Amino acid sequence: AEAALSMDEFAEHFLTEFGEALAGGDWLSMEKARRITGLDSFSASELCEIFQDAAEHDGRIDRESFKYCFEELTQVHDGGEELRIAVNKLFAAFETDDEGFVDVTDVCCGLSILCSGSRDEKVRTAFALHDRNADGVISMDEMVRYLTSVFRVIYQLQPATATRLGVLPQQLAEATALQAFA
Repeated sequence: AEAALSMDEFAEHFLTEFGEALAGGDWLSMEKARRITGLDSFSASELCEIFQDAAEHDGRIDRESFKYCFEELTQVHDGGEELRIAVNKLFAAFETDDEGFVDVTDVCCGLSILCSGSRDEKVRTAFALHDRNADGVISMDEMVRYLTSVFRVIYQLQPATATRLGVLPQQLAEATALQAFA
């Protein structure tokens, strides 16, 4: 049988191994990103609703719709240069091809770390996005996908982190997921 994590196991790993790093004092640009994008005023589930409403039927979002979601979040249609740069960086973090689209699930998972609310609420939202068959567990592949999305955001907002770690978000996600499943 394929290895799987329950919600409690997922939460335990997120809150101990990963969540503390995000809450650390050296993540100041994460705080600035929360403020600039307006995500500090929305829960992870509210964020997902906005982006899922903007997604095409195939679960993808184009650059203009992505930008529009942030206009909704900030309630400003010209959020200034900082917002424009942040939105472009975040879109680039999720664009895995040159077709100009991003996956809504990846966006919701990655951006959830910038939202307001407790880490428990963020974990529940991320878990629900990946437990598609509602069997109460997520697979190794689903955990890797989730963590890759999160690490893409961190790397985009904290380029020094990417340099310091010296591995791609996918590689870091695979190593972290292996540790969680162990």
